Amino acid sequence: MKGSKGESMKLDEFNIENVRAYCKEQEIDLGKQLNSLKITIKPENSKSRTENLRDYIDFISDSYECLLEDRWHRFNLSYLEHLDQLIDKIRIETYNSANDIHKKEFEKYLKANPKSYVEKYFNELRTKEGYVNKDRFFLKLEKRYTIELLDLYKDKLYLFCEGGNPSKTILCY
Repeated sequence: MKGSKGESMKLDEFNIENVRAYCKEQEIDLGKQLNSLKITIKPENSKSRTENLRDYIDFISDSYECLLEDRWHRFNLSYLEHLDQLIDKIRIETYNSANDIHKKEFEKYLKANPKSYVEKYFNELRTKEGYVNKDRFFLKLEKRYTIELLDLYKDKLYLFCEGGNPSKTILCY
C-alpha cells in the first residue's frame, strides 16, 4: 500500500485493520486522502499491478446505500427482496467430519507433492467422490479483475474452499 507522499507498507493481509494501521502510522486522513492512496496487488497467477485503494473498499450503510467507483448508489426494495429469495435458495451443507484432513496423511502427501497446499489436497480427495476439481481456474473480468470461478462441482452443487481462518480470508469468487 502506498500513500501520496510515496511511503509504502507491505500488507500480508488486506483488511480494514491493516489499512487503518497504515493510515495512522503515516498520519493519513483516510476520509480526505482516499483518492490518493494506491495498492499494489501481487496475484499468484499473474503479474503485479497498481490500483486505487478506493476501488477495493466496499461500504454499505444501514440505509442500503453503497459506494461504488466514487458514486453513491441506493438499493431499491425489490432488488433487496430478490437477493433474499436467491440467498434462501442456496443449499448449505453441514459440517461433515469425514472430510477432515488428517495431519499424518497430509504430511505424507506433501512429501510426494512438495509444492502442494491443504486446499489442493482437499480438492483432490473430493475427486474420488465424483467432484470435478476446478481449483485455480481463473476468469478475467473487464481486463481488471481476476476471480476464481469455483473449487469443486458435482450435481449442481458448487463448492468454494478456503484454507485458514475464514474471518481473515479474502474470498474472490
